[in-house]
Amino acid sequence: MLFVSSNQYNFSGINSPNTNQKAVIISRITQDPTTKIWSSETITPTGREIHLANGGTLSPDGNLIFCAQGDLANPGGLLRLSPTAPYATTNLINNYLGVPFNSPNDVIRTSDGALWFTDPQFGFIQNIRPAPQLPAQVYRWVPGTTDIRVVADGLAAPNGIGFSPDEKIAYITDTAQSSTAPAAAKTIYAYDVATSGAGPLLSNRRTFAMPSVGIPDGIKTDKAGNVYAGCGDGVNVCK
Repeated sequence: MLFVSSNQYNFSGINSPNTNQKAVIISRITQDPTTKIWSSETITPTGREIHLANGGTLSPDGNLIFCAQGDLANPGGLLRLSPTAPYATTNLINNYLGVPFNSPNDVIRTSDGALWFTDPQFGFIQNIRPAPQLPAQVYRWVPGTTDIRVVADGLAAPNGIGFSPDEKIAYITDTAQSSTAPAAAKTIYAYDVATSGAGPLLSNRRTFAMPSVGIPDGIKTDKAGNVYAGCGDGVNVCK
């Protein structure tokens, strides 16, 4: 099974002022084991709605963890989604020490069970979230605990996040560039994952890559350590 979240799109016929008339769907793509034919369906989660879903990752128990960007009435955060009908959802976390997140964008789970996720201010820029109460930051959270910490700041618009196979290097995309800000960041940064008494930290930020076309959005790594980034001209592979 493959789960894919769409981009935001405008829709008509439904009054949704809290999302600025935008919608996001999650599709479940499966292959018939006999015919090998692929099919896709739009799923409708039960329980807590995933308000404008974005990036996701897999949980050890087989469930999915999705970022919810939130909307004008609902905070963003991380939610658990069952991969099978009726697609039950559970809210995991939606604030940093009582302050609502901006609009969580991408999440990845490391081998120690922690969830690392980016929280840019895109929601406010896109008129789907109230004014930010937090800087654009990257967080590390240990599920089931109150252990949530800021692990990276000073980014204009933290977006995709990934790790090297040995989890000693973290990659984060900073994607503030736009038609109205052509000189803003469109960079993949690399960080060393350092260990301290309080837990893993990110240090030694440096530029890893910058695409020639568009911005680097989501990123993934393979077992050889190559970094794949969705950019304006397709998928860029960086070594």
